[in-house]
This record gives sequence, C-alpha cells and structure tokens, in this order.
Amino acid sequence: MSRATDSADPATLKARGAALFDAGDTAGALACFDGAAEGDPADAETHFRRGLALAAFARLDEAVAAFRRADTLAPERESVLTNLGTMLRRRGDLDAAVAAHERAVRAAPQSPAAHYGLAFTLLTRGDYARGFAEYEWRLALPGWRRPALELPRWHGDTMAGTLLVAGEQGHGDMIQGARYLPWAARHAGRVVVEAHAPLVRLFGLVPGVEVVPFDPDTPPAADACVPFCSLPWTAGTMHDSVPGAPYLAVPADGPALPATSPGCWRVGLVWSGDPDQPANRFRAVPPGALRPLAARADVAAFSLQMGTPGAAARPGGPLADVVADVTPRLGDFADTAAIMAQLDLVVTVDTATAHLAGALGRPVWVLLGYWADWRWGRRGDAGTPWYPSARLFRQPAPGDWGDVGRRLAEALGPADQP
Repeated sequence: MSRATDSADPATLKARGAALFDAGDTAGALACFDGAAEGDPADAETHFRRGLALAAFARLDEAVAAFRRADTLAPERESVLTNLGTMLRRRGDLDAAVAAHERAVRAAPQSPAAHYGLAFTLLTRGDYARGFAEYEWRLALPGWRRPALELPRWHGDTMAGTLLVAGEQGHGDMIQGARYLPWAARHAGRVVVEAHAPLVRLFGLVPGVEVVPFDPDTPPAADACVPFCSLPWTAGTMHDSVPGAPYLAVPADGPALPATSPGCWRVGLVWSGDPDQPANRFRAVPPGALRPLAARADVAAFSLQMGTPGAAARPGGPLADVVADVTPRLGDFADTAAIMAQLDLVVTVDTATAHLAGALGRPVWVLLGYWADWRWGRRGDAGTPWYPSARLFRQPAPGDWGDVGRRLAEALGPADQP
C-alpha cells in the first residue's frame, strides 16, 4: 500500500477509491481498492470496484479474478456477472462469457444492461439468432427512448404507408445498417431515413428512400418505425446470410485525389476515432506506428484522419513528411467515398472509415484492438461477413501495437501489383 492508503481502514479506503474513480483518477482508485481488499478480503463490493478499475487499465486477467472473487462472496449480482462476462469476452473466452451473462440475465431478468451484455457476446460468437433478439434490449437502456421509437414497430411485413428508419448510435453503425435500405424500400410504400448530417448526401444516393437530417426530438411523420440497428434482426439475418457489399454508391461530383507517381500504391490512412470517446484509447494506433508503411518509396499515403488526431499529418506532425493531408477536401462522407474510389487501399482503425470502405467494396485493412466490436467477429478471424473486402489485423496483446507498421508494409506486396 502507498502512504496515502496504509493508515486508513478498509471502509474508508473503499469510499475514497470510489470517489477517485468517479473523478477519473483510476490509478489512485485502484491503489485504494488494493488496500481495502488487503484489509478486508471478504468484502464483495471492494473486489467488484477493484475489478472495474483493473478493467479500465485493460488488465483483463486480474479484472476477471476480481469479479470472480466478488461473485464468490456475493453470488448472483447482475452488475458483477455482467462485468465478468464483458472481461471474459474481451479476453476471448466467449463460452465462459456467455455463461456469465446468462447468469446475469437469470439474476435480473428485466435488466437491459444484462441482456445487452449477453447480446454483445452472442453476436461476437456469431450466434445472430439469439444475439440480435437480445440486442433489442438496448432500446430500454437509460437515455435511449425518444419520440420516433413510440411509433408502431415495423417487423418486416409489406406496408403501404410511410416507414421511418430511425437514426441511432454512430456513423459506422448507420453505414453498416444502410445495406438494408433497399430491402426496406421494397416492403414499404415510402421510406424516410434519418441520418446524421455527414451521411445525408451519401445515403441520398440509395434508390427508393428519402433522407432527412437526424433530429432526436422531432422525428418526421410516419406510420411505423424501425431503428437503424434493428434492421438486421428485422430482416432475419444469420451469420451466413449477411447481405453483401458493395451497397453504397460514389457521388459523381466528388473531390479528386492529388496526382501521384505512376505505379505506386495509393493508400488512405486513419489512425484514431473520436478522442473524446473513452473506448478510443483501446482502438487508436500511435500515428508513428504507420510510418514504415507510409514511408515506402512505392506508396503515396494520404490522411483521411478527421479531427484533432489529424494533426499528425500536418506540418510539425510525425507523419507530415510521408503523408499528404486530404481532409480539407472532405466535407462529408460522400466526399470521403469519392476519394476512396481513387485509392488502392484504405488502412484504418475501427471507425466509420472502415465501415464506409467496406460498404463501397474498397480494399480495406482494419486495425483492431485486442478486443473488438462484435461485427469484427472472433479473435483469429481474418475477415468479416459484413465486409468481404476487409482484412483484419488484430492486436496481439492489450495496448501492444508493436510492429504493426512493419506487418502492414510486408503485407502490402510490390507496387506493380496493386
């Protein structure tokens, strides 16, 4: 124990750790929970909170052990079992993770969090029949309800009126779901699609649908509704029946890629998602790690990296001398699609860029953290049925991007075979 913790009693340490954790001082919180667990090893809540702190540092084995200890001391607590299942999934123990989540659901049958955790793991395992049904529980999570979802639910039947495909989640989720829009248009008299502003022009190229900007408080008038991420379940999608790609079009009036030398690879790069998202620290690649690929003499590399992380390719950044920044040409995802159509390859972390490249059928290499979103499948999978043009490069250990640049450079092959 540190000097800050060695003189306090376990209850005080636990309370102090909880306050530090809520304030964002995870290291300080963990030190307190360590001390509290040492002083009172029979307190289940201390082990549970210690597991949460360990999880924040991606110390998966230790987090699993802490949650298991909490479960032993206070069995059948939904929050303990849900977090245990999540850590087991991240570690790759999918069968054990499903078992933990199923126990969580039995302990709290009406808990959206318990069902959502089970859904995520089932989908990762490829059990789409059960996984998508459980995934519907996300709509009962706090903050999810909104006026559009009060409309009658569409279940895939033929209807004469107006169907609203309600926007939800992130850009990538909606791009993934857009493959179902032509199917919805064949079953409804009129289909109105809510889309985030950067997606409006891109989705407007899908035949048979009308696209409106997403306004969570004021949805357009409609007779029925289906949430975007419920489309796979509504369509009865199984792991072996995912609608294929490409399914999105490229605008005719998009920006042009800068001229490159003949016979070189034209490669677009994205190394980070939204830095304000907590999960981004487990997904983002240090931009310098891509240098072995970008610096190849037969590669013309272009930054598609939006936001503040894009500074790495601008003057003074670690990639500025080997990567050209084309983001000033990108006003929305339709512009990005036009640029991608001129590239030989897109290399990206798990962001909307990966979904867009896959939806266009463009060659895309996706750099995945040690654990990844369910749509990228099990650890060891080299591809995903959602995007046949994608090749997956997985982190060998949490936080270890190691020689990813060298692996990419070696995998690219000679420039005369683009």
